[in-house]
Order: sequence, then C-alpha cells, then structure tokens
Amino acid sequence: MPMPDALVPESTDAFDLRRRLLDFETAVLLQGSEDVDYWSRIDPQERLSAIQRRAWRLRPGEEWATWRTRQRQALSAQNWRQKLPPEKRKCMNEKSTERMQRSRARRRKRDESTKSQNSSPSCSGGGGVSEQVSGDSTAPPGCVIIDLREDIPFERDFDVLALKGKHTTVVAYGPWIDAENGENLLHREAKLVKILSEKAGGLTDESNAHVTVLDHVDADCQDVVRRALGAGKVVYVPPSADQVAHHLDAQWIKRNYAVNTSDRIREFIVSMKSKARMYEPGAPDGLTQYHSEEVSLEDLLKPLTAESDRLFCLEFAAFVRSLPEGLFALDDTLAAWQETKFMSSLFTNRVDMQQFVDRFWGLLHQGMTNTTLHHDADGKVTIILGQAGYKIWFVVYPAGEVGGTPEEVARFQESLVEDEDEGRYPDNISVYAFLIAPGAILMQPPGLMHAVYTPVPAYVNGCSFWSLDSLHLTRISRVVDVNLGNSLTNVDHDDVATYESFLRLICHVPIVQDRELPKSALIALCSMVMFPDQFYMRHRRHDNMQLNGLQRVTKEVQALPARRLAVTLACILCESLGFEVEMKVMVENDLKRTKAGKYREKKVEALSCALRRALDSEGELEGELIDLGKGGIRRKMRDAIDRARGVAVE
Repeated sequence: MPMPDALVPESTDAFDLRRRLLDFETAVLLQGSEDVDYWSRIDPQERLSAIQRRAWRLRPGEEWATWRTRQRQALSAQNWRQKLPPEKRKCMNEKSTERMQRSRARRRKRDESTKSQNSSPSCSGGGGVSEQVSGDSTAPPGCVIIDLREDIPFERDFDVLALKGKHTTVVAYGPWIDAENGENLLHREAKLVKILSEKAGGLTDESNAHVTVLDHVDADCQDVVRRALGAGKVVYVPPSADQVAHHLDAQWIKRNYAVNTSDRIREFIVSMKSKARMYEPGAPDGLTQYHSEEVSLEDLLKPLTAESDRLFCLEFAAFVRSLPEGLFALDDTLAAWQETKFMSSLFTNRVDMQQFVDRFWGLLHQGMTNTTLHHDADGKVTIILGQAGYKIWFVVYPAGEVGGTPEEVARFQESLVEDEDEGRYPDNISVYAFLIAPGAILMQPPGLMHAVYTPVPAYVNGCSFWSLDSLHLTRISRVVDVNLGNSLTNVDHDDVATYESFLRLICHVPIVQDRELPKSALIALCSMVMFPDQFYMRHRRHDNMQLNGLQRVTKEVQALPARRLAVTLACILCESLGFEVEMKVMVENDLKRTKAGKYREKKVEALSCALRRALDSEGELEGELIDLGKGGIRRKMRDAIDRARGVAVE
C-alpha cells in the first residue's frame, strides 16, 4: 500500500505528528477491511478515538485534556534534566538507579507477604498460576509457579521444561506434532529447546555481567538503558506479580487492535511441519519453512490438536506504539527522520516502508512453536513487549574469549548454527532465559543470537531501530550479515534504503544536545557512511543480485543527493577523532571511484584500514565518550549542513 501523505510530518509538534500517524492507521484499517458496511456503521470520530486511546495508553476514564497535561509535564521534566551539566545528570541517574533498586526490594517483600493470601487465576493462553507451598522442592520458597501444561488439550510423552527463577518458575511441555508412526515429528526441535533450557539453568530475573534487570522503565532510565545496550547487555523488566494474563482469542485481537480476524494472510506464516521436513534425511532442495496456504487469524487462534500443524505469523499488522512510555527518545532513527524532513533538497520526504513498519510489529504464535538461533537483520536494537500468553526467550553469549572483531563474531555465530543443525549446542556458551509475559519488556542489543520457544498461544508487540550508542555493534552485525546472512539473520532489507537511513543518522548527530556518544559508535557510523560497499548483502546476490544487481545498487547509492554531505560530515568526525583525512579526496573518490587515481585509492584504503583497526582493537575504545560540543565538532558539522542546504553560514 502506498504511503499516505498523512504520514509525512509537516510540523515539529509531537502531537501533530501523532495525529497524522493515527490518520494513517485509520487509512490502513479502512483499506485492509473487506466489510465496508461494518466500517460505515461506525462513526469515524468514535473509531479514531478508540484507536487513539489504545495507541497512547490512556488511563481508564482519563480525558484527552488530562492526558495532554500529563504528557507535557513528563516532557518538561525530561527537558529540565537534559539541561543540567553532565556531572549533575550522572549523579541524578545514579540516585535514580538506587531508588529503583530500593523500590524493587520493597515490592518483592510486599509480594512475598501477599502471596500466602492470594493466588493468580488460570486463563486460556496464559497457563495456570499456583502458589509455592512449604516443603515443595520444585521451586524456591515464595516463588510463583506458572504451569503452562494445563493449556495443552491432549496427552503424549512430552519433554517437560522446568525453568526456575528466584521469583517465578515456569513449567511447560516441549514441542510436539504426531507423526505417521506415532512418534514426535518435532523431535529435533524438542531436543534443542530442552538443551537450551538446561544450559540456561533457569529464568534470569537478576542483573549479571550480560543482563541489566530493572523493576520499571521511565524517562529517568534512558541513560541506563543506552549504556547497557551499548555495552551489548540485555535489558529486562520482569512482569509484575499482579499482572493478569490476557485471554488470547480472536475477540481479544479484534478488540485491542481493530483488525478483521477473518482476513486471509499468506506472507510470513511459518509452518513447524515444513520446518521439520527440511531436516529429514533425503529432503529435496528448495524446501522452505513457510506455509504454502493462506490462513486467517481465526485459524491461528484455534485450539491445538495432536496432529495439527503449528503456525506462527512473523509480521502481524498491528499499528500500535511498541516503545514503553517514557523511552521514546531511545529511537534515534525516528529522531533522524524528523530532523532531515526539512532537508527536502537532499532527502525525499518519504520513508522506506520496511524501515517504517520496523517501528511497530507483532508476533502471533500458536503453542509449541520455536525459532532456531538467529540475530535480527541490519544490526538494530530490538524491543519486545509481552501482551498475551507466554514465551521463553533464550539469548546466547560466548562463555570464553571469542574476540570482538566481525570475523571472530562470525566464526562463533556460524559454529552455533552448524552445531544446531546437528541437533546440539557447544559447551562454550552462556545461555539466559527470560519469561515474556504480559507486562514484561525485553530490550536486546544489536547482533545478539537468540531463539524463542512459545509453549502456549502468545502475542507480543515489538519494534526495531538504530541507536547512536550501539552503532559499533550494528557494524559488526552488518559485516557478519554480508557473508552469513542466509543462515544467521531473519529478514532482508533493501541496501539502498538502509544506507539512506545511515545518511539521515549522521545528519542527526550534530543535533543531539547534552549527550555524550561512544567514540567507537561514531567511528562505526563514519565507516558505514563512507564505505557502503563493504556492507552490501552478498547472500542476496542471486538472479538479479549478481553483477548487474550490484552495479544497480552501487549506482543508486552514488546517486543519493545527501551522500556528498554525509561523507563530508564523516570526514569532519574522523578528523576530530584523530584520523588523518583528506576531505576533498574522500568526497570526490567516494562519488567518482572509477575515475580515481592511485593516490586517491591509496588514501581511501588507508583511512578504511585505520577505522577498521581502531574498531577491532579490543578494549581500547571501551567506555570512551565524546562530547561533540568540545572542539567545535558540532559547530563544524552544522555549518556543513547549512552550506549544503544553501543557508548562509556566519
């Protein structure tokens, strides 16, 4: 569907942007519905109001005027903190972290005292929740047991998964589909899920070297989250003890997301039967894991049977906000889009559809489905919000010294996939398991290998975006994708549209105020802007992506109007960071590589190697932050942007 003009913001006002986006959501609903009479019977204002209340999480009974006042107060408080000196802001962030830890300790104590009196009810798609009794050795004292076995309506010789945490224990069955011989068609998947569960050793609900656990998130947590994601750590917010598991059915989907559940879907439907046949001995080439027939949402939400296929939808069209309230500023991609919309002579006032829908998507899974180990494409930060049902989210880190260069990361991730194909996992890994339940939030850094098991029907919202604080991890992930994308990543994005997004990001860098950025992330951004040919997805070089396809991509990249400005900004950044750069050589050679002489080629290669060595030097750049306000870096970059836009520079 073409992007409506309502999507293109004409004003910097946040409320106007949201209104236009809601207009787009309404247009999507109207165009995607076959029941025109149904929509004609609903007053447009009432429909828009319902969408707005769901999208912006209005409190029960809250009026719009009250909501706007509350949002402005939160925004004013956030702006007030941003104007403080960095040292004062750092001190306040540390105090905020201490308050969160004390609050979490008080909540745990309160929950433990109330658990003896109350128990959470059982519900379809949510599992039975029972109270831990004294003398039961299956879980620590005071731990809530979530028994998901009650939602499986048939009996077989299942593998039983028991993941114990300090506050929650989950018990579930492994994957199963009846084969013709009466055995488990998903025996390979069941084995892999069981191995990951055993290696995890239980649920992760406390901070460690690879995980930062918060009891809640708000605007005060943004710096904590940025630092954690930039360090390659997972940020996890466990579900609260009083959170109710929603009843997942067609009516719940229709009521919360205003979609027609009878619509047929064909794209991005994965079949567990097809997936299992791919690994059978003598399986023919060309088999894929995708379902060959159209299904409806009502079909996806039907009760499971022993012999029925297990399906899940990877791109459920739910246009709702997938960033927790108070963390909207984490999305540097959206901020870059907003800033560059004024540069109409350099950028088209449109956003690539795939980059747009990455900001909000949904995953709708039937029970007993799993995904194998992979990382998300393009090196984006991924955020998951639990809505209904339960998932077990496994993330994998190397246990030993693997190294931080793209080549070393690629070897580690490739070995993981090769071992997984053989039905096992290596010993030199650290596995963490997270419970994704209603109210839980998981924030995943770029390039992290993960697998997901859904024991009961579940739905989650999510979003993906680039963060200026983790672009060094983005670069590593994209280099790995160049050669191993077919086996490691989940989605292909267009190289030209991806590159244009990085041009927008580097134009956004001098706009960032009162925020220090990691030196390694800035160097990585310069590398991705100046040398885009190093990041073209080689695994897509089939049919039209052979030599002619690559020439087409290169020609389209070189024709982007904003490229010369972006390379100029990258040169300014590199000079400020201590690299030897000849700006004229870089700009001209970058745009006219075929006419470049040996001198230019030598200079370009020298800079590329210098950036690569700086990024691959393990530990040298770790934790080093750059204040763009010092040394006139921000001023030089802004002057370059003004000159490109034809604005007079003082």
